[in-house]
Amino acid sequence: TENLFYPLFLAFALVLVLVLEQPTGHRIALLVVLLGVSYATRVQAAALVPAVVLAPFVLAIFERRGLRETISRFRLVYGTFAALAVLALGVQLLGGASPRDLLGAYSPVGDATYDVGEVLRYLVWHAAELALYLLVIPVAATIVLVARARRLDRPLQALIAATLALTA
Repeated sequence: TENLFYPLFLAFALVLVLVLEQPTGHRIALLVVLLGVSYATRVQAAALVPAVVLAPFVLAIFERRGLRETISRFRLVYGTFAALAVLALGVQLLGGASPRDLLGAYSPVGDATYDVGEVLRYLVWHAAELALYLLVIPVAATIVLVARARRLDRPLQALIAATLALTA
């Protein structure tokens, strides 16, 4: 499933950038379809939902927009994903299943306790591992672009916002 998930993830990332540039109904529908196919391929795709919620706020920081204006501009995105969340939870509850069952084999993760120090240590390790996998250059370029984000054109700001949200 990993071989299929990688191109699906890249397509999802591209459509997320397009949604950030212009949140039309067709683009949002395509984003939802890609999320559904990605989730059907690998349950970890559930982690893409917080990225969709976060990305407009990151973009708003770059564009110097207020919270109210951002929510208004992306109301169709937030409304769609809120409706999907209610639908998913409703289906689970009406079917007699727990909302945790949406995570499939990963549902026991919510039962464990995590030490903050350990989580931060592994976060640093994973960030370092990512930098090494990418040979440091794209990571350094992203840092430079984030530092200059407010002076970049809108499509590049959308790309950087999606990159940061998906990475987080």
